[in-house]
Amino acid sequence: MNLAEIRAAVEAYLGDTIVDIDRHVNACLERLASMSEKIDSMDVNVEDGKFVLPEECLILKDVYWENRRLDRWIRLGFDDDVKGDPFWWVQIGNEVKLYPPATGKAEIFYTPRPKKLIQETDVPDLDGCEEALILYAVWRGRMEEDHPSAVISQQNYLDAERQWITANRKRYNRKRKIRLVGE
Repeated sequence: MNLAEIRAAVEAYLGDTIVDIDRHVNACLERLASMSEKIDSMDVNVEDGKFVLPEECLILKDVYWENRRLDRWIRLGFDDDVKGDPFWWVQIGNEVKLYPPATGKAEIFYTPRPKKLIQETDVPDLDGCEEALILYAVWRGRMEEDHPSAVISQQNYLDAERQWITANRKRYNRKRKIRLVGE
């Protein structure tokens, strides 16, 4: 289903409306992608322990340095005197810092950002999400118009979202590695 067909389906629910359907559809795409189990990876160049996340990265999941997983840094500040290969990473906005700082290549694992639907022929990146996109746009449109059935539309969307999440988890199910303390 392309953007024009999604728009037509939303308009069939809302009737004559001034709601920005495209904005709601694209917001829902990002919302669903953030809940997706799909993970992509890529190499990034690191200079002085820093790199900027690529545009296609929605959520950074993991950083690896020389095939070794780095831990996420959760404290404030770093000690200045530590040298060697990185052990930790921290994300500040769109920038990622490794500690201790190093220069080279890191491999990142991330949830990919879906491409925005702009042209009428654009098709969503996320498989099987069309019903959720339609129901989200209907819900948000009814909220904007203060329609009394907005609560019912929200529940319809949340049901479609749950169905999509279940199907997505089955599709991208991966084994989880459990790291024991002391490893």
